Amino acid sequence: MDGLLDLELSLRGLGHSGYAVTLSFSDPDSDADVRVERGSSEHPIRFNLEQLRELAADPVAYGTALGAMLFSESEILAQFTAARALARRGRRPIPIRFRLFIAPSAAELHALRWETLRMPDGEPLLLGEEFFFSRYLTSNDVQPIRARSRNALRVLIAIAHPVGIEQFGLAPVDVAGELARARAGFAGFDLVELVEPGAATLDQIIETLRAEVRAGQPFDIVYLVAHGSYVADNTYLWLVKPDNSFERVNGEVFTQRLRELSERPRLVMLIACQSGGGLTANEGALSALGPRLAEAGVPAVIAMQGNVSMRLVEQFVPVFCQELQRDGLIDAAMAIARGAVRDLPDHWMPALYSRLKSGRIWYVPGFADEQDTAEKIEAIASYMADGICTPVIGPHLVDTRMSMSRMIAQHWAKRYHYPMEIHEREQLAYVAQFLSIKYDYRFPRRLLLETFQQLLVEEYREVLPDLDQLTLRELLSAIGRYERARDPFDPYRVLAAQPIPIYIMANAAHMLCDALVEAGKQPVVELCRWNDDLDRLPSIFEREPEYRPSIERPLIFHLFGSFDQLETLVLTEDDYFDFLINISAERERVPAIVRDALADSALLFLGFELEDISFRALFHSLIKPLRGGSRRRRYVQVAGQLMPREDQVLQPDRAIRYLEAYFQDTAAISVFWGSPRDFCLSLSEHLAELGRSGRRRGF
Repeated sequence: MDGLLDLELSLRGLGHSGYAVTLSFSDPDSDADVRVERGSSEHPIRFNLEQLRELAADPVAYGTALGAMLFSESEILAQFTAARALARRGRRPIPIRFRLFIAPSAAELHALRWETLRMPDGEPLLLGEEFFFSRYLTSNDVQPIRARSRNALRVLIAIAHPVGIEQFGLAPVDVAGELARARAGFAGFDLVELVEPGAATLDQIIETLRAEVRAGQPFDIVYLVAHGSYVADNTYLWLVKPDNSFERVNGEVFTQRLRELSERPRLVMLIACQSGGGLTANEGALSALGPRLAEAGVPAVIAMQGNVSMRLVEQFVPVFCQELQRDGLIDAAMAIARGAVRDLPDHWMPALYSRLKSGRIWYVPGFADEQDTAEKIEAIASYMADGICTPVIGPHLVDTRMSMSRMIAQHWAKRYHYPMEIHEREQLAYVAQFLSIKYDYRFPRRLLLETFQQLLVEEYREVLPDLDQLTLRELLSAIGRYERARDPFDPYRVLAAQPIPIYIMANAAHMLCDALVEAGKQPVVELCRWNDDLDRLPSIFEREPEYRPSIERPLIFHLFGSFDQLETLVLTEDDYFDFLINISAERERVPAIVRDALADSALLFLGFELEDISFRALFHSLIKPLRGGSRRRRYVQVAGQLMPREDQVLQPDRAIRYLEAYFQDTAAISVFWGSPRDFCLSLSEHLAELGRSGRRRGF
């Protein structure tokens, strides 16, 4: 969904039961932002918890009183009203994405029933489609949050119905009804069910999640139905033991087990009473299971703030699931589902705790114009089949399952006390630059191999044996074989099978070389001599002056260096500047045959993020200077890209439009939004069709 107005309202504690409120919003049609803060130590904003506690039985009165307290400062109310007017100004009003951020200093305010919020005059705010509301939480988790392809979504359904709970006054769980509701809601998704007696144990839930991560098919959604209780500032889930007797699982333990997974589900739906906290105004803060899971790294959690009725579940869940399948926006689905149950007294109980700035859980891979997708992929497949396509392979094809460069940068920034801006701590080039100055030029290079190897071992230890005994090269080879064997659309496997004479590598691994050997070819590896110190390196063009890349002996040209030779790596910020300067000044540092391929073939960029420094260096040094050439204009150029990160980009659709406009103006690059595997899946389908029609000729 495009064209939303982003509004964030932040609360922080000032001590002595007072708070400061900050309201900010951005116009989707403008770069201007509005920000206003009210509340100080002398004149704090106050929430009368006793009054709210007395109104707990009346959601309308409660929400009105809460709104009067929140908007007690006239400037906050005025700017909130201005944001609403801005969203309504066009012929068709646009929704407002309303994120409520409660700072740790005001954690007790999580206990308030924000989902009942009304304007001071009693107008309901969160019962329709005007506001997409979520409680926005931060996390120390370093896993990047990415939406996944709509066609790849998987759901784990776990329903706990233990025997013996009647003695505690708990009603039997309607397994058949709950399962039917979940199946209907997630129709079209890949479902795995833990619903048989004794199946929904904590160990079985965690092991099922872990096993699918190992297999490269992690679950996107966990839908857990169980009784819940909130006692002494903690949530307990009534799961089962293998004999189907009850096991009262501590929410802290449940959270820790999910935290330990190398990849966590994107959405956890807790159809469990009190999973979002208890019913009184001094309960249900961040110690409840819902917010705990969000802080532990689950991107989005839906939890119940009290003893939710079966009637609400029966009406809320189908609407939510239906809307989620429509466009993949969790907060939008919550808004519409809450509106559908507005007449129920507990309509406010489902709460969304989120780390997603865009609210998105899935996307449809392809080009911005869906009609162009088939045509452009067919074009690139045709060029590839004819051997006149040059793949340019980026760093995210060596990351395999993880954004390694970001994880390494964050790890180093924390370990070595990186002193610069927070947003730079995810940029490996910046942090490596700091280490090269603090220690020496080789230090971050040696450390890169050590850290990279450590992360890969941790990620693959459970599916590949004896990884600790392998060198980095051996480790990458083992991982590459594993990924290619299990996935027919592994990008290296797909690319190696094509009749391509030249591959340009913008990552330092040798996985493509292994894949080409596996495909029966004899690849030749050449390194870019991007500075004077590398001129001494041996070259295939010196050893074999008559060598010409071919399908049987393709050339792999490592643009930014190789793990096998540390001095060749373009790693630090200074390295990238030197690369740009030297390549621009001395074009012959890139062999003529590679320059010709860039100028006179279709280009496929795969495994980049467009904001990466590596892509920018490549683009400005080698691609942009060719944009006006007549040969360059003959071919389609496709960038098979990852989606913008959902935990960082406020408006992905605007980012997409900006980047596409930028590259259309400079080099006519069409941007495919999706993962490298998404692209290779579509590409393989078109290549297979060319094969069936007899059009695959090679050269």
